[in-house]
Amino acid sequence: MENFDLKAYFKRVLDNWLIILLCCIIGASGAFAYSTFVATPMYSSKVTISVNNTDWTSGVNINDIQTTLKLVESCVLVLEHDEMIEKVATRLEEQTGEEFTAKEIKAAISYSQMGESNFIEVVSKTDDPELSALVCNIVAAEAPDMIVRNVAGIGVSILEEDGAKVNPLPVSPNVVRNVALGLIVSFAISCFVILIIMYFDNTISDGEVVKEKYGLSVLGTIPNFESAARKRRDGYSTYQ
Repeated sequence: MENFDLKAYFKRVLDNWLIILLCCIIGASGAFAYSTFVATPMYSSKVTISVNNTDWTSGVNINDIQTTLKLVESCVLVLEHDEMIEKVATRLEEQTGEEFTAKEIKAAISYSQMGESNFIEVVSKTDDPELSALVCNIVAAEAPDMIVRNVAGIGVSILEEDGAKVNPLPVSPNVVRNVALGLIVSFAISCFVILIIMYFDNTISDGEVVKEKYGLSVLGTIPNFESAARKRRDGYSTYQ
């Protein structure tokens, strides 16, 4: 933008602070209403799978540890296989009487290695806290046998002896984060609209601009009588 006056832009923003504030309130209120009344609450449960190398001897060295960490990655791939999805879907149908598609199962379960450790965190996220816990417990029941069958030299155990717990508190939507995001986006849009208005505004509000740009001298000015308050704040709006 040629010869953009940053000072004038900030002055325009300050002059329209009330409109910007109103936009921010509307944006934050909209985000709060969506998060509270529209978005579906999601609940999460988790279990932790411990993977150990059964070929370890009494003298464990760094190579044994690195080998185990590599095997953990293989275990995650096994758990993400279609066979596990089918097992979970079948067990869920048996225990709940409802049918679940492979897409729904994939969306509900995530597997991740916990840092550079031999632990795999299994997280289930659904719109029902009891269903989330049930999915995790089914995975915990099926995972050891499936991993041992497909990855050689591996021992598997579940850390949570009582299984996944039902979490009654939703993990999403995050109302505070969404309201903050709505506030920030509304503020940014308001400032951007002011920028666009200034870009397409071809009026001249300063006599010095006339002199510098066109080489003409200002002989007189016409005061802006729209309001006394605006006159005190902005001075004169048109030059001839």
